[in-house]
Amino acid sequence: MRRALVTAALLLAAAAPAAGAAERTVNMPGKFFVPGNLTVLAGDTVTWTNGDAFDHDVASLTGAFDSGHIPPGARFSYTFPISGHFAYRCTIHPFMAGVVDVYAFELLGPSGPIAAGSPVTLRGLAPAGTQSVRIEARQPDLTWAAVATAVPGADGAFKVRVTPAAPTTYRGVVAAGPSLPLPLRVGAALDTKVKRLKRGGYRIRATAKPAQAAAPAALQLYSRERFRWRQVAHAALGRDSRVSFTVSPPGRYAARVVLLRGKGGYGASVGRTVHLGGRARHRAAPMQPGHHHHMG
Repeated sequence: MRRALVTAALLLAAAAPAAGAAERTVNMPGKFFVPGNLTVLAGDTVTWTNGDAFDHDVASLTGAFDSGHIPPGARFSYTFPISGHFAYRCTIHPFMAGVVDVYAFELLGPSGPIAAGSPVTLRGLAPAGTQSVRIEARQPDLTWAAVATAVPGADGAFKVRVTPAAPTTYRGVVAAGPSLPLPLRVGAALDTKVKRLKRGGYRIRATAKPAQAAAPAALQLYSRERFRWRQVAHAALGRDSRVSFTVSPPGRYAARVVLLRGKGGYGASVGRTVHLGGRARHRAAPMQPGHHHHMG
């Protein structure tokens, strides 16, 4: 009976999260927490569920929350009202430990890679009453430096433009605390040039900046029948960070050079689209010695 009353009390403690907030789960399948490290936003609710055959508890090291005993099959929930770093443990089994990192809000950016040196718009929704948002970029020494300021609208929404020259992690900072860090996948910029050859083909040359020697690249042609890009040749950038392809398309085609994987922390990148035309049967071949390719 006592266990039933404790279970009921714990279930009642699992109050519904506020509108717009998320509910995250931490399991205890044994004498450990899964996941052991969790990242949430302020206002989110975390629910710990005991899937073990023994009692456990969840106690913050700073006293922010304490579940008391959680019997097998029961659960405990806590809504994090403010940002911060919350370490906790099971006092019954002190070797069981976990962490919840809470951020004030979320900063959003493009999901795909962007070219180095290209402006990009970051967006977010700041806490109510925020007058300004400071945008910071993580430095090589892991410190943060301010790079821009955004003024939220009445609904807290804001946007700001930044121009990363390299892979960069950004965050927004308000009085309530920092946002969830936003790493931007930045690819080297590809300067693409096209030259028409006397025999009717085209030479497409791309130069990566900053240097990406030995990075794998591909030539892609757009298929109007299948509505997608297809790779027709592969090659590695040379020591001069350039790659060249020769192609003779059988008709009018859109073409582009893509960097499949960057070097030195840079990601994939896409060169500008160029338009080709011709009647000869198309082929693709690297023009510089030492560049190997195969048809896709």
